[in-house]
Amino acid sequence: MDALSLTLRSVTSSKAAQIKRQETHFKEERLSLQSILDCEPNGNKRLKAILKTYSQFPLMPQTNTSRDKFIATIEKYLERTVPDPCAPIAQWERRLKAIIDSQCLRYEHANLYKDILKEWRDSTDEPEKLIDDSSFEVEDLCQSKDAIVKWLQGVFASTQASTKALEDLRAGVALFERTMKENKGHFTKSSMNWCIWGLLRSDLLTDEKRRVLTVIQQDEDALQDVIDDINMRMNTLDQWAWPTEGVTAEQRRQVGSKYRISHDEDLIDALLLRYVGVKWSVQMSERLVAFAKAHTWLSPLNTVSRNDRTRRDHFLGPTTDHSAGVQGQRLKTFEDDFFLAQLLRHEKEVDRGYEDDFEQEDRNRGLQTRQSITELKHSLLQLLNVGITVRKRLDDEVTVVQSDFKAFGTSIPHTTISAVLTFFGVSQSWTEFIIKALAVPIVFREDGPEAEVRKRRRSTHMSSPLADFCSELLMFGMDFAVWQCTSGLRLYRLHDDFWLWGSEDACVRGWSDMADFAKVMGLAFNAEKSGAIRVSRTTRTPLSSSLPRGDVSWGFLKLSSSGYFVLDNALLDKHITALIAQLASSKSLFAWIRIWNTYGVRYFMSMLGGERPASCFGAQHIALMQQCFARMHQKVFQDEANVANYLRKEIKGDSPERNSYEKSKTLYEQGRTVGLAQSRYTPHRPGFFPFKELVRAREQLSHDLLKAYKALLDRPKPVKVVTSDEVEAVLGGSQGLEGSYDLCLLELYKDGLVANFGGLNIVETKLLPMGMVAMARKERIKWNV
Repeated sequence: MDALSLTLRSVTSSKAAQIKRQETHFKEERLSLQSILDCEPNGNKRLKAILKTYSQFPLMPQTNTSRDKFIATIEKYLERTVPDPCAPIAQWERRLKAIIDSQCLRYEHANLYKDILKEWRDSTDEPEKLIDDSSFEVEDLCQSKDAIVKWLQGVFASTQASTKALEDLRAGVALFERTMKENKGHFTKSSMNWCIWGLLRSDLLTDEKRRVLTVIQQDEDALQDVIDDINMRMNTLDQWAWPTEGVTAEQRRQVGSKYRISHDEDLIDALLLRYVGVKWSVQMSERLVAFAKAHTWLSPLNTVSRNDRTRRDHFLGPTTDHSAGVQGQRLKTFEDDFFLAQLLRHEKEVDRGYEDDFEQEDRNRGLQTRQSITELKHSLLQLLNVGITVRKRLDDEVTVVQSDFKAFGTSIPHTTISAVLTFFGVSQSWTEFIIKALAVPIVFREDGPEAEVRKRRRSTHMSSPLADFCSELLMFGMDFAVWQCTSGLRLYRLHDDFWLWGSEDACVRGWSDMADFAKVMGLAFNAEKSGAIRVSRTTRTPLSSSLPRGDVSWGFLKLSSSGYFVLDNALLDKHITALIAQLASSKSLFAWIRIWNTYGVRYFMSMLGGERPASCFGAQHIALMQQCFARMHQKVFQDEANVANYLRKEIKGDSPERNSYEKSKTLYEQGRTVGLAQSRYTPHRPGFFPFKELVRAREQLSHDLLKAYKALLDRPKPVKVVTSDEVEAVLGGSQGLEGSYDLCLLELYKDGLVANFGGLNIVETKLLPMGMVAMARKERIKWNV
């Protein structure tokens, strides 16, 4: 729940309590008045008692000149020394009691409005609560820290070269920590700006806090105050802690009806953790790349002998760069795009969202825009397709393995992270801080004032640079283990989605090491997303039972044994059903078009590998994409057949311009066209000119279109409403309601309003959060799938 929703909830609750207190007091006074009237037979004294109580009531103010004049008249009458024996005392009493009774109705309607507001407010919250309690469990699935260290030692210190590279990595980490400790001015305007831009481009902040952060960034004094504050916190980092009352969490609905828990943390904490996470991410990226290069992980495999190179140079000419070619190109792509892709390479890197295009703005600010995860996925799919095509031609067959970890973000035990950090040389003080940052004390406000504060014992669920640093460092161990045991196969990985392809024997060894890694680290594979397949033109033997069972899939695509992708119609139909529901829920044509463009076009295209498939996919992939959209069009539009027909029908099938054309054609054919006799032009062909020619220049020449255009630009003026004397009395000369629609409504319902509520105002608006409602209605509507 964002800051605006929380504020709305708080204000609504406060005003509801205020209404309740006033209503209780009103009812008590009313009962007291009735007790007095039951014992008082004198009419004048009864009037005085009613007026006295009326003046003491906690009433909702009401503008009604007629009523006010009546009460003033009664007060003047009661001031007389000798009462008028002919005065209609009983009638006046009934009218005064009716005024008081109208307050009961106003309180009832205030409560009704409050309940309606609560229902509306609750409907803007997520419809259900799907909390993954696994991230709060205390029990760890891993064997122990000793088992983790032993496994890592076996992978990273198995040779003299890797042991030396590991020592250099740890030394670099120690140097980085000393530099961080000696720096007493971490935050400057420059570092604060890249921290702020990074946060604004992430999905961590609520809309309200985005606005606050933008205001701070633009205010020099406020920015300097924040810089000074965070520098003090950085210099006493060992004393930093989450608030004892916990951090409010909200569940955000994702594509595919999945929910993710997001933390609404304090802005200062968010900036501090962003800075720390970026620093560690950039530093560890540099150290791990150096380790990989020192151990030839990021070097081409030297499988060509010196003699072979010499003979090749003799017959084909000398080659200065023996790393050029497919292997070198594949290695460069792996290092640039996929090796530890979640780690930042530079402090000023920012994420690019699914639909964002801020590259020019980022360059102007000195920032670097990273490829979006969607772009990387499309690139990886193309690499896989190329790899399959090449291996199928050269080696006849290739085996592909795909998997990910089940609930990876919420399932990593903090004891595992602590052991991995320590193994790679992170000091105890920094390890304790990082684990403390990950162990967010969560409180779900929906649980009420007595909501339990629950402390995370597992997960890197913050989706921040610090969380990415921890998860990438952990997965680095699996990456290196697979490379070693497969004699050079590289695990293509995006966060915890990973792909491996090569010979079946190498894939079996790689999968075995992945399974060992998962067991030691306390993780589990996602069976629904784990699969393997052999692509071959000739081999028909069963796939090794050691590999995972299941399809190798990508979005709406499933890989076949022929090496081509086919449609997963079951998954496609599921999303088509969701698309139909979204389109049906749209409230306007523009909303319908937005949903169609975003979900029906862009998302579906992404699930087919992107809108610009590489040549490696071949013509059959284009046909598959056409098949997918044809299936979707048929189910979504049915009789309309396609989106164009649907929109044409919605906008309106019968065109006034076509009617005008037919009318003009008839006049021409009857010889009644104005000026026809004076025309000196002779058509080359008999008959009226075609409709296409008419509409071709309609924006330049069509009088009908000009007339319609001007009519659409006109602003209709309100019609003067003739109001009755009763409405004029209710308005009391006020000019607050001049709109014809409002006056018409008031004229229609004047009798009931005056009789039941004594005036125009049904409730006292100051007791209701009208301003908050107005603000909330201006907020962007969140689009859900």
